[in-house]
Amino acid sequence: MAVGDLKYKFVDKNGEQQELEVPASVLRSGKHRGLSNRETIMEYAASKGYAVDAPEPKKTKTKTGKRNTRKPDEQKRKLIAVIGETLSIFGSINILNPERQIQIEVDGELFEVTLTKKRAPKK
Repeated sequence: MAVGDLKYKFVDKNGEQQELEVPASVLRSGKHRGLSNRETIMEYAASKGYAVDAPEPKKTKTKTGKRNTRKPDEQKRKLIAVIGETLSIFGSINILNPERQIQIEVDGELFEVTLTKKRAPKK
């Protein structure tokens, strides 16, 4: 276990006690996306195949005060999937955010790739 990693114990949907080691980089990524530690841990656990309830998408307030859920960006998801498949020849990959961030381990060293979509210029 590396410095900053977190050991988390929980009871899964089947009522079984589970222990999960969550890397610090996953917690930082979740915090950057505005998720609580619990939401980040549950998302990570679900991605690792544990039987947990995945957190609901975060709701944001609009200027009118109504709450909206952000629509998934399928184009970014496809790009991350292709980048992940391509990088997998160099080492093991971990998709931290399916629309934004990939982590790859090569010879014991961790690297991260972050995808940024630029907005169209104002006219």
